[in-house]
Amino acid sequence: MNLFINGVLQPKESYEVQSGIIRLKTDDVPPNGAPVILQMFKV
Repeated sequence: MNLFINGVLQPKESYEVQSGIIRLKTDDVPPNGAPVILQMFKV
């Protein structure tokens, strides 16, 4: 699983994903309108 905010890959320690929720563990928030992409692979 990879999280990109504004095209930048985020460290896995800075977020967690639950059913339908992405929770950021950082103090700063993404800029308004920044694209957020959660990439998931199932093998």
